[in-house]
Amino acid sequence: MSVDYSTDTWRTKEDDVTTVSEAATNNSTRGFDPYEVVAFLLIHCPSAVIIDRAVTPVWYAVGIVGNVLSARIWLQRRMWQSNSSAIYLSAISVVDLIFILLHVVMELKYAWAVHSFRYPVACEAYFVLFMATQYLSPTLVLCFTVERYIAVCHPFRKEQFCTCSRAVKVVAAAVACCTSLALVQGYFYAFDSHLTDCVLRESVGNHLLFWSVWTWTTEMTVFLAVPVIILVFNVLVIFEVRKVSRLGKTTLVPAAAASSLKGGGEANGSASATTAMLLSVSFYVIVTTLPATLVYVLMADVPEGDHGIAATGGVAGDPKWTRYLNYILVRKIVDEVCLSHYACNFVLYVITGAQFRRSLVGLFGCPVPRRGGLYSEVTQKTDAGNAKTTTHF
Repeated sequence: MSVDYSTDTWRTKEDDVTTVSEAATNNSTRGFDPYEVVAFLLIHCPSAVIIDRAVTPVWYAVGIVGNVLSARIWLQRRMWQSNSSAIYLSAISVVDLIFILLHVVMELKYAWAVHSFRYPVACEAYFVLFMATQYLSPTLVLCFTVERYIAVCHPFRKEQFCTCSRAVKVVAAAVACCTSLALVQGYFYAFDSHLTDCVLRESVGNHLLFWSVWTWTTEMTVFLAVPVIILVFNVLVIFEVRKVSRLGKTTLVPAAAASSLKGGGEANGSASATTAMLLSVSFYVIVTTLPATLVYVLMADVPEGDHGIAATGGVAGDPKWTRYLNYILVRKIVDEVCLSHYACNFVLYVITGAQFRRSLVGLFGCPVPRRGGLYSEVTQKTDAGNAKTTTHF
């Protein structure tokens, strides 16, 4: 179970399927037949299954292509050498790509009723990696959001904290922390040879309190607290940018304040474009994470209907079941929208990053126009009297 879906169609599917299938499997807590679940939803809530099967593959196509291209561009030396934010963006592209590939396994099981877990060890490793990538996505966004906050609001500390070497160390630390946090999933889940499926261990199923407390604590922290913190830092950055912009119009801006906008040698337009790109990614994570988390929290207020009614085919006329299935449909729509943040960062880069667009064009062998203005400038090297060109996205 996962709370993120921003992330988690899989979480939604597993939660929905587990509860609905209890009516057909005598309240089994360790395994279920996806065929029965999909059949139940196709009869009583077909729109949820149709949306899942139709929309998710679109995100897969966009996400796989977009993240591969994004990682390829951000990992170019000229992109990250002069801007540490490219380190974080390349890491996010790789993490999102891995998540999408892992998500296919869950999609096969919970949308298409295909048993995709058939091997021991791989089951445990899968859930560790799957949860680690979910934890990493908002965590990395928080990391570069804090870096942008330092660069804009505390420019005197920029040279100390906003460097490529420090960005690499922060990404490595984030990977280590999120992976460590996800290791417990290898204990929670195990391959059941009798069911030929990956299910909660029997020992965990008999003591659900620990599993429930751990899940709620970690996921409310990562998927609720972290987006809220990101929002706070973004608001502070916006206020500071507006403040310095107003000062620049009315009086001489101090060197430190100017540096916060320019990022050292950056032109105002270039710094604004960089900040706009990072803010757009940050806000997109917030918008696609919080709604799914809130919908998940509401699950306790929308219980299933009577299982006896379901067994006799009276679901359609039962108000409680109707309310529950409407909730499932809404939740499915929210989850599909939220899944997009693993796929659509590439679109944000194209819209907000001029240098990214030029690099994308160059990646396909097309001529890249050399332009001055907002995204490149010539700065004089006073010690040697030579000019150098500093390029920014």
